[in-house]
Amino acid sequence: MTGAFAAASSVDGFEAISRCTFEADGTRVCTDHTGRTREETTLPDGSRQVTYLRDSKVDNRDVTRFYEKGKAVGSSSYDRNGRLKSEDSTLLNGDHEWKVYDENGGILLRKQTQESDDKARFDRWSYDSEG
Repeated sequence: MTGAFAAASSVDGFEAISRCTFEADGTRVCTDHTGRTREETTLPDGSRQVTYLRDSKVDNRDVTRFYEKGKAVGSSSYDRNGRLKSEDSTLLNGDHEWKVYDENGGILLRKQTQESDDKARFDRWSYDSEG
């Protein structure tokens, strides 16, 4: 199945026009007016993977994980070589963690937010590679 979609327009004209196809496995493949392709598919574990391609080569890839009630609980971003660039996780208790990695897999930045039993308070701290 194929469809064409146009995004919102401005005074200067259309912001984006995409042509999308839907594969038999449920994958949606959209190519925008710049030639960049976005492939969105559901993985066997229920995660959603979005792969961005330019000239048929992977540019980057994002994977979003969900818990059984459908709420997103984490995401991971990978570069064109498959290296992990960042992770974003939310625990069921509400605590949140975000990490950014360098090309060797070392943590460049780490931010955490911890929910307190006192709902009027939360704790947030950051870490970077400089300490």
